Amino acid sequence: MKLDKKNFRTKYLYYLFTLILFNCSTLFAQCWLQIASASYNQGFYSAGIQVDGTLWCWGQNNFGQLGDGTTTDKLVPTQVGTDTDWAMVALGINSTYAIKQNGTLWAWGSNSDGQLGDGTNTGRLLPAQVLPGTTWLRISAGEQFMIAQKSDGTLWSCGNDDLDQLGRGTLP
Repeated sequence: MKLDKKNFRTKYLYYLFTLILFNCSTLFAQCWLQIASASYNQGFYSAGIQVDGTLWCWGQNNFGQLGDGTTTDKLVPTQVGTDTDWAMVALGINSTYAIKQNGTLWAWGSNSDGQLGDGTNTGRLLPAQVLPGTTWLRISAGEQFMIAQKSDGTLWSCGNDDLDQLGRGTLP
């Protein structure tokens, strides 16, 4: 069987191109452990934690919910600080919540109803540790409120409670 040079060259170039394309796409791909997004009345922004433990946010930033110290919208993922120990992220209405690997809870962005859990109604442009302790496991955020779970199973909540969403057993 005679080797056709033209056919060989075409196949060789095809495989070479495929190999280069595959390597380039994986070289620049970002590997995410967790992602979260908020839309419509929640602020049109997203966040994610990469495999190296870095936290990234992008999208609308009118209340500092991206945690980069500004209120400038970001069109691409932008790293939040330089920490590499983020474990979980949740998004509310223009407020961002995250747990670090050491179990501390952090929050930033809008705080009009005390939803950040720092005892104030002052918004934050950068992540700040909120609520006491180092045993936080999970967080969930809603419309101007958040609920967090500690490792002992207890739930903690803060923010707007106009429809009893904080579970405190009281009605407005």
